[in-house]
Amino acid sequence: MRDSYILYHKMAYNIPMKKKKDIDDRYPILNEEDYKKIADKKGLSENDKKVYVKFMQKRFAGERHTPYAEEWAERFKKGEPESHMDSESLEVYKIVKEKPHFISEPYGLTQELQEKDKFREEKKPKRVPKTKEVFVVQGNYGQGWEDVTEEDNYFEAKKRLKEYNENESYPHRRITRRVKI
Repeated sequence: MRDSYILYHKMAYNIPMKKKKDIDDRYPILNEEDYKKIADKKGLSENDKKVYVKFMQKRFAGERHTPYAEEWAERFKKGEPESHMDSESLEVYKIVKEKPHFISEPYGLTQELQEKDKFREEKKPKRVPKTKEVFVVQGNYGQGWEDVTEEDNYFEAKKRLKEYNENESYPHRRITRRVKI
């Protein structure tokens, strides 16, 4: 309620609103030096510091939120960062931790992740439909609605309905039904 009031007030009295760009300029993107400072501040060992810095650079590229980076530093300091990770973060962490030669290569880590993603996409099978949509023309001859004809195409069913309505005095309708293949 308050936010909408403020927005209305700013619009009504021509008060310039801050743009997203202005807000983003206040919080610059964290780089390697920033992550190192955070790691030093939290007291990480040299090995943990290297893994933490590379993990944050690869997993959270473009991060602007320093408290979030500090939270991750605390997790690394406790020695169990894996317990707080989703599957994507866990993949990055395993690669950074198990393959130290990727730490020195600037783009090796992202290329390996891209290859894994391509393999994962190729592995997915195509979804096979179990049902299909059919269009049924029904007529009511005094004992409820009965199926008169069934078409696979909407426009064909529409034509059949028009023909039945022109040639018979009983009411007719078109319905859609899903049928197992």
